[in-house]
Parts: sequence; structure tokens; C-alpha cells
Amino acid sequence: MKRKISITVDDQILRQIDKISERKGINRSRYIEILLKKDFEDIPVLILTSKGKIGDLYKSLIEFNGKKLIDHQIKYLKRQDFFNINVATDSEPVKDYVKLNYKTVNVLFEEERLTSSGSIKRWGSQLGKEFLVMHGDVLAGVELKQLVAFHKENKSDMTLVLKTMNPFNKYGVAVLEGSTVKKFTEKPQNSDSHLCFTGISIFTRQALDKIDETEHYTTQLNKIDYKHGYIFEGFWKRFETEEDIKNSF
Repeated sequence: MKRKISITVDDQILRQIDKISERKGINRSRYIEILLKKDFEDIPVLILTSKGKIGDLYKSLIEFNGKKLIDHQIKYLKRQDFFNINVATDSEPVKDYVKLNYKTVNVLFEEERLTSSGSIKRWGSQLGKEFLVMHGDVLAGVELKQLVAFHKENKSDMTLVLKTMNPFNKYGVAVLEGSTVKKFTEKPQNSDSHLCFTGISIFTRQALDKIDETEHYTTQLNKIDYKHGYIFEGFWKRFETEEDIKNSF
């Protein structure tokens, strides 16, 4: 569904928009819409493929509902018009699989095993001023354009996708004041908040500068001053055991 809106634009910019839209053979409103969508879609995505295995397979290569986890993730991103996809891995099988099946996906191969923080620090600095991070052992139904809009509206240094979970003590837990994350605790035994980190986030350079690559980044989130929580209550699943694979959507 589309809605009609009224906006005020500098006259010189409007003339440039008209000139370009005429050259492209589209009307003014369509070209403005393309520019706005591009602002959302250009955020790069960094998939951190899990270092762990289930059985003999790296988690990204296990099958769930007829597809490998990495297939689910890449197709999910493309369905939402996110095409700047980067897969960080230290696994030769994951690297080979992605290169063979996804010519437009960038594989960031790590010769040595890095922590999640190490991967984010190494590759995030090359991806731009902000980028979306997804863990490779997680599937979710988050509307990513809404997430990006929320992040931009709050001008946040970092945005965490949060979901109410029980038991909560298996995950990192955020305490919110409004939408601002006031405190983050990794796997607390007691907490009034049950809003847990889903493994999906948006980083900026400001957040990246606060992270030490020698420690897991979720233990360092309280160093980041201005972060927000995007609450999501849809489908989410993390794959840790063979039992997780057997369950379907």
C-alpha cells in the first residue's frame, strides 16, 4: 500500500531530481521513492558463520526444512532487498559452498579463528559507517527495513534486536528505559527483564571503536553509550543441538 504525502524540497535539488528522473524515464515521485529505498538497502550485512558444529557439520551447513541455514539467511536477506551480503567464516566448506552457490555474496575468509568481536572489528571497519550483523546459527522473521528505520530514527550507535524469552538465563538480557538500553547482562541468573538478544544488531563506527576483539562483544555492550533495543516478537530460532534441527517452523 502506498500513501500520498507532501514534502518541502530545495528548488535546486528538485530541478536535479526532475532532470535525472526524466533521463531515466520515470516520474518524480518514483525517483524520490527509489532514493529513499536505496538509503535503507545500502546497509551492508555481515553474517558471522558459527564456529561450532552440530554433528560433523558446521552450523551454517546443517539442513533445516530442506535448506541449509546459510541458504535460509541469504534468501531471507534478498527477499527484503538487502543485497550487500558478506559472509565471515574460517571454514573451508562454508567458504566453498557460498562461493559456488552465491556469486554475488562476498566471502570474508579468516585464515585464523577469530572471536565474534574479532570478526566484527576486522570486517566491520571495511563495510562502512554502519552495518547489520547476523549470527550464522540464528533464523528470524524480523522486518529488516523497519529495523533500519528504527535505528536511523534514534540515531543510535548500536541497535539490538530483542525478544522476550523464557528461560532468559541462556541469553544476554537488556534492561530498557523507553527504547534505550540502560544495561546489558550476559546470561544473568536473576533479572526483572526477559528481553533477550537475538543475535541480530546494527553496528556503527562509534560502537565498533568501543569493542575489544579479544573478548566476546556481548560482554562489552555496556561500553557503548548510546544503544537502543528493537523489540521483536515473531519467529526466532537458534540452532545449538540436533534436536533443534528436527523441529520445523
